[in-house]
Amino acid sequence: MISLYERLRKNKGVVLHICAAKRQSGEEGKEHILEICAERLENLHPAETFHAYAVCSAHVPEAPDSSGIVPAEVPENVPPAEQAFRDFAAFAEDGILVGYDLSFTGKLLDRCAAEYGAVFTQERIDLQPIAKRLFYKKTNDYSLAGLDRFFGGNKECKT
Repeated sequence: MISLYERLRKNKGVVLHICAAKRQSGEEGKEHILEICAERLENLHPAETFHAYAVCSAHVPEAPDSSGIVPAEVPENVPPAEQAFRDFAAFAEDGILVGYDLSFTGKLLDRCAAEYGAVFTQERIDLQPIAKRLFYKKTNDYSLAGLDRFFGGNKECKT
């Protein structure tokens, strides 16, 4: 844990959360709307936030928990995904990507971004294994929504 803390303290970190939902119009099941939310940390202090929607036609697996729900207020005219991923790549730069369940979120980011020529090669830190160690035997549900319930929060994704 100290090593993790030191790496994030000395480097830029980008805390990432992606929600995905099937697009309601067009060919059902062919496109998903992604909501990309991130906050850049510099020396462990919030420096800047990023928020964008993108339409992705790559295969998007079902989210492993209920956190993968795009809120109802998605704009009707979502900008081109290519622009969203280019903007996020510029935002993330060489920062360490930090997220929860990156086995899902990281693959989703990589698969969709690859469609548009964006590549994210930086180091990644998945917080889910840390949560499993910290809350071992205190909860059976280590999903983001499950931990939110464990701590008394809402059951819905708040991005």
